[in-house]
Order: sequence, then C-alpha cells, then structure tokens
Amino acid sequence: LEELSEAIGDNSDGASILDKLKELDVVYVAYHPGAGHITMTSAEIRDYVENPNAFVAAKCFVTEQQYLKWLAHFESPVCQYELPKGQLCGQNVAKVSTPSDFDMGVSDACEIHKNHDCV
Repeated sequence: LEELSEAIGDNSDGASILDKLKELDVVYVAYHPGAGHITMTSAEIRDYVENPNAFVAAKCFVTEQQYLKWLAHFESPVCQYELPKGQLCGQNVAKVSTPSDFDMGVSDACEIHKNHDCV
C-alpha cells in the first residue's frame, strides 16, 4: 500500500493521481484464476492492493482460506490425503474450475480417501 501511495502521490498542485483517475471514472482490471477478469473502481483499488487474495475471494463468494485452498488444487489437482509417513497420496483428481464449487476434503481427495476425515 505504501508503494501505491508513493506511485500515486501528490503532484505539484496537491491532487493525487488516484484522485484524478477517480474523477475520470477510470476502471481497473485484474485477472485471477477462478474469478476471471475483475473490474475495480478507484474506491476499490486500495482494498485490492492491500490484500488481493481476500478481494478476489470475496468476488468468488468464498473465504480467503477457501480461495487459497482452491487455488492450490487448481494449480495441482492431486489428492491431499496425508499418508502415515507424512507424504501426500498425490493421486490425480478432477480439477474443480470454480472456487465456490470446491469442497475441501472432498474435491481434493481421490476416491479411496474421500471418506477419511483427515484430508
């Protein structure tokens, strides 16, 4: 957020670049897996910069923790069941494309481990 403040800081007439962009109704766009292209207003950009994952999670109607678990699954869709020696099962599972459709412990488990409570 400090970097953003510096980048959009006051210019010679005392107005920030962000204020000028807000007056011009500039819209910002970012791409995130699961959410696609997200448009943001000048009023939202500071929240986005402060915590992009929480911002995106809210847009996907999930918590930040759920979004991060889904993102890990999306990038590597394998069974997360922990075997006795601390290793993961690692068997491929079907990729869930939408964060709100992801069910921790079910979507990230193979058929053998879906019924175990420790996924």
